[in-house]
Amino acid sequence: MKLYKVFSLFMVFCFMLSMTLSAKPVNAQVEPPADPGEFIPGEVVVMFKPGMKVSEYAASAADLAGRTQTTAVKVSKEGMALLRGDTSVNISQLVETIGANSNVLYAEPNYVYRIPSPEVSSEQDTLRHEFVFRTSVSSETGEEETTVIPVSYLQNLKSVRGGKITATYPNDPYLWSNWGWDYVDADVVSPNTTASAGVCVLDSGVDYLHPDLSGNIIKGYDFVNADTDPMDENGHGTHVAGIITAKPNNKIGIAGASNAKVVAVKVMGAQGWGTSYNIAAGINFCANRSDVKVLNMSLGGGYSLAIDNAVAYAVNTKGKLVVAAAGNGNTDTPSYPAALSLDYPGKVLSVAASGTSSNRGCRASYSNYGNWVNIIAPGTGIFFHPTV
Repeated sequence: MKLYKVFSLFMVFCFMLSMTLSAKPVNAQVEPPADPGEFIPGEVVVMFKPGMKVSEYAASAADLAGRTQTTAVKVSKEGMALLRGDTSVNISQLVETIGANSNVLYAEPNYVYRIPSPEVSSEQDTLRHEFVFRTSVSSETGEEETTVIPVSYLQNLKSVRGGKITATYPNDPYLWSNWGWDYVDADVVSPNTTASAGVCVLDSGVDYLHPDLSGNIIKGYDFVNADTDPMDENGHGTHVAGIITAKPNNKIGIAGASNAKVVAVKVMGAQGWGTSYNIAAGINFCANRSDVKVLNMSLGGGYSLAIDNAVAYAVNTKGKLVVAAAGNGNTDTPSYPAALSLDYPGKVLSVAASGTSSNRGCRASYSNYGNWVNIIAPGTGIFFHPTV
């Protein structure tokens, strides 16, 4: 089995998390409207026609703002701008007016996206720490069979690697709570010495000081606060990063499925929501990094042209793989960016959660589904050791 296959499967199960992570103090963040197609009142995302310099984009944004009684808040080198007007303005009319400008490719509201709400699980108990449950279908009867293996047996297993006898399983104490690690056969490639593909985690940031992540996190950018410190104020992004690259054999927390370097890109705030402008800017940022091959997004919302264009740039122009959460709404209504899997097959991977009390290989009852979902992966009762 190739390492990258195991890594890909294991990486994506972290999207639909049943979180067990200590809360951290958070900064105030105003809660936006919670309606379908929700957006930030008064804000419009504008994409100018290509071919101009950054200074020219900035000048065009300022001129457009002056004509529409708005303020140019942000302008990117790709020609994307954020204009902000009065919160009481009719957003449809403002978008139509801005979109009619001869220099504008498109305009749309600044949509709101959210981290999927975690599904609470009661399975983090003593039994889960002492035993590993493996479910399979009998080749003789065709019926499902569950094998219960004591963790102590697995921890004592040895293997011969490079002529040396080594432990087969990591010594991380909470690894056994993560049934998905064993379920996707991550143990087959443990210990991992082959360099894994770099991953951009576009989320709530990452606690790069966490002892189980130290040395494996690269500070990318904080698009929420517009600075270079993507420290996590929510916990979700740290959880995701831990499942990807938590340090093995350090007797702390869990072991990640890879030794990948994770580039922390903060596009979601302390309360777990973010905007289409920041997410699209984050996607472009990750797409332009040569040390990144995979973009990981555990967030969802409605369709956005800005995000669609950014994803197209990442997968078609830069050759990245985008992996996105299908969501936890128990619906077949498409959630974006995951549903872009239909537009970019084989380049955008939409992942639903598995994990039920009777069959961990089946879709979890809370997970989204539909023809836009490509794969299911372990997502129920996924544990990450809290900050110590």
